[in-house]
Amino acid sequence: MNVRRRPTLVLAVLLALLVAGLGGVGEASASPHPNRIAKDLGTPAVPGIRVQGASLLDNGVPWVPRGVQIVGLVAPPPALVGKYIAAGQHFGLAELQAAVAEHADMIRFQVSEFGIDPQGPLYSAAYVQSVQAAIEEARSLGLNVIVSLQAESPAGELTRCPLPDAGAERAWQVLAPMFAGDNGVMFELYNEPGLLNSRLNWQTWLNGGPVISGGVTCQAVGMQQLVNDIRADGADNVIILPGLNTGTTLAGVPPVVDPTSPDDPQFAYSVHYPLMTAPPTTWDAAFGNLAATKPVILTEWNANSTTNCIPSSPQRSPLLLTYLAGKRIGIVGFAMDLPDTLITDYSYTPTTYSAFTCGVSGGGPGQLLFNDFAAQALSTGATAAAPSWLVGAPTLSELNALAAIPTQQAFNTPRTFVTGADSDVLN
Repeated sequence: MNVRRRPTLVLAVLLALLVAGLGGVGEASASPHPNRIAKDLGTPAVPGIRVQGASLLDNGVPWVPRGVQIVGLVAPPPALVGKYIAAGQHFGLAELQAAVAEHADMIRFQVSEFGIDPQGPLYSAAYVQSVQAAIEEARSLGLNVIVSLQAESPAGELTRCPLPDAGAERAWQVLAPMFAGDNGVMFELYNEPGLLNSRLNWQTWLNGGPVISGGVTCQAVGMQQLVNDIRADGADNVIILPGLNTGTTLAGVPPVVDPTSPDDPQFAYSVHYPLMTAPPTTWDAAFGNLAATKPVILTEWNANSTTNCIPSSPQRSPLLLTYLAGKRIGIVGFAMDLPDTLITDYSYTPTTYSAFTCGVSGGGPGQLLFNDFAAQALSTGATAAAPSWLVGAPTLSELNALAAIPTQQAFNTPRTFVTGADSDVLN
């Protein structure tokens, strides 16, 4: 093992074991995961992705997504601008294979409302076919998929409704029947709803209505109506409901009814970009508490040196990933096709936090995230060994300094082995 990367790999093992079901932060290490009990009792596997209580299942097995985002299909090719042009040009099998090689098991495709809506200004049958072909190619590699409807400026139009509108509804009436019957595809209804977090805005999020925001006036279609449409089109795929405040919070989210499964709603919930400088209690309020009862996925995250850089990202990112693992919250890294995010270039070399400096390109969480993916894949695979940790004293001290209580609880197991430690470290 390369000594320089040991702390990252040790953290990856911690994440993997937490995801594997040893118990989240605040749980006793001996407590069995409820889905594990069902599996041990011989509950038959249901093909594809399903929701059971607070958990996602993949073919009947508890599943925490390991995802990367693809943005090259965010608009029809003539409407792509800036960095998205190169991303679109590089999309293909090699990119998906690079994601598989980094142990991702899910791709999140951002697709354009304006290019898919048959009445949209950028509608293109060829674009719709390219979206379908890309998703089918990902599925052929065994990857699960999130289809996320995008209406922000990268999707080809400069203005949008802060909540789904009639164009979004028509777009889902195209997409939902296309993937009905393939439960390896999840539907994320709208990327980053733009209204602030308030009780009134949550009711508009749910039921629709007039919206005035940022100089835009529009008529929103409620999330409940989109759910009803998708189910009426015969698609029982898991639906992902996004948060408010550009997707950063789920605090106050109202109940949504699944008309075809009211007692067992097939919904997950998405959040974006937790505040990296905040304490875990802030994350609890925004989305972590909800994860105790509903599946939550962080469907977009990146902490690099050039985009809204936070100098403490190398220290805070491992803490966030540990927090997510303790809550069994999946993650989608942004992005597999944009240099200086997860990758340095189109050789798909991961970014690292080595010599991280804000404003200097190339610093990012790619290697950190992919190491975690590798460890999670090992822990949940057919060859997974009995759960245990081997951790160096310096790494344990570093984690303990970042978050003492979660670290102590995570390592509270008889199969923890600390190397190079004295009694002061172990106590």
